[in-house]
Amino acid sequence: MTLCAVVMTALLSQAQVTTSPNPLQEDSQNVVIYFHADQGNKGMINLPASTGVYAHTGVNVVDANGKETA
Repeated sequence: MTLCAVVMTALLSQAQVTTSPNPLQEDSQNVVIYFHADQGNKGMINLPASTGVYAHTGVNVVDANGKETA
């Protein structure tokens, strides 16, 4: 989970992405990630709200048994 916090900190430093809760904690649950279309290169600014947006963070999530989860 610490790696996740590091990755999210890197993403948030670009200011186009924010989270709730903010700041993220190691024990944060039900995290929401917001992509702000009006910031950055504005490549998402005209997308309809129904458009799926995918982000790759490079984080592997492992459950309590050491098994990777999707």
